[in-house]
Amino acid sequence: MPRRILVVDDDPDVQQVLKRFLGEDAYEVSTVDDGDAAMRRLQRDPPDLVLLDLDMPRLNGLEVLRRISAAGIDVAVVVLSGHFDERAFELAINLGAKSYLHKPIDFKMLEATINRYLGQDEEG
Repeated sequence: MPRRILVVDDDPDVQQVLKRFLGEDAYEVSTVDDGDAAMRRLQRDPPDLVLLDLDMPRLNGLEVLRRISAAGIDVAVVVLSGHFDERAFELAINLGAKSYLHKPIDFKMLEATINRYLGQDEEG
C-alpha cells in the first residue's frame, strides 16, 4: 500500500508540481487548497505526511498546526514557505512540524525529508 501524502497549498501550480513529483515516487498524493479543507481531511482520514504551506488565506498553516495538535492527530508535518520568517519557523517547530522547507522547492531536499519521516530509504 503506497504511503499517503496530503499537500496543503493555496497555489494550484505548487499542488500540481508536488503531485506530479511525488506521484513518480509511488506515493498516493491528494491536495487541498486551504486550512479548513485540510482539517476536515485530517480528522476524517489522516495521511502519513502533510506538506503544509504557511501563507494561506482564511486558516493559515500555523493555525492548522495548532488544530492538529489540539485534536491529537498523529501525522508528520513538513512546512513549506516562500519566505523565511524566524518567528514562524520557531512557532511551526514548537507546534509539532518536523521540518521547514523553503520555496522554491529543492526537490532533492524534499525527497530526503519525506524519506526521513516515511522511512523509505531507497533511491528514487
